[in-house]
Amino acid sequence: MFFNATLFNGDLTGWDVSSITSMKSMFENALAFNGDLSSWDVSSVVDMTEMFRGADTFNQDLCAWADIFPYSSASNIFTNSGCTYDDTPQLDQGGPFCASSSCTTTVWRHG
Repeated sequence: MFFNATLFNGDLTGWDVSSITSMKSMFENALAFNGDLSSWDVSSVVDMTEMFRGADTFNQDLCAWADIFPYSSASNIFTNSGCTYDDTPQLDQGGPFCASSSCTTTVWRHG
């Protein structure tokens, strides 16, 4: 949707994404994007592959997604993004990234 939208940084907090099943590459290479998506209901999403790949400004805390993150299809979700993770969260970690003020401070939620 915002793939290669290099200047986009709009407010998406009010979006209803509850029925979306794929967010694959949604913000890939959206260089300026750093919007708060923590209120999104991503419970129907099954694919977040490369969702933030190349979005080098994005560093938001998505702790609210902890119990509904699609672990099986999230490869390269943060590759070359503003989130400094070495790998994708794994199912046995109980949740995705939780950061204090940015993705550089990681606190994994264990179920």
